[in-house]
Amino acid sequence: NQKESARDGAGYAGNLLEKPAPLDRGLQPRLSHDSDGLRKLIRKELESLRVKLSPYVDEVHHKVGKHLEDLRYRLQPFTEELLDQVSLKARELRRQLTPSREATAQLLEGAEEVQLFTAHYADELAFHADQAKDIFRPYSERL
Repeated sequence: NQKESARDGAGYAGNLLEKPAPLDRGLQPRLSHDSDGLRKLIRKELESLRVKLSPYVDEVHHKVGKHLEDLRYRLQPFTEELLDQVSLKARELRRQLTPSREATAQLLEGAEEVQLFTAHYADELAFHADQAKDIFRPYSERL
């Protein structure tokens, strides 16, 4: 008897799993309908909050602008001093670099002169080396 009861219970459970419950059939449409309603409700609440907070937002915006203007006014002397220092240092650096530019130009001129000088003597040296080869060639052929 217990075996039959167990079989009957298992069969009933199997039938329950195979057949969708009547609650499941109406649940999906209700969920999508409820989510649409919930979405509309959230949007309505957000708009209500936006309207309620609007005066405060304007006030905070005004206060922040006022504080920024105050800060800009208080920092103006420091800003001007810093700009003056930067300008002074730039002039000093420019003054220090001017001789360097002139020295660089002189060095470049000197380098060009050295190149011309060595090119001239290199040609002469090559000419005399060729003459020496011609002079010593008969002696090297004898050896």
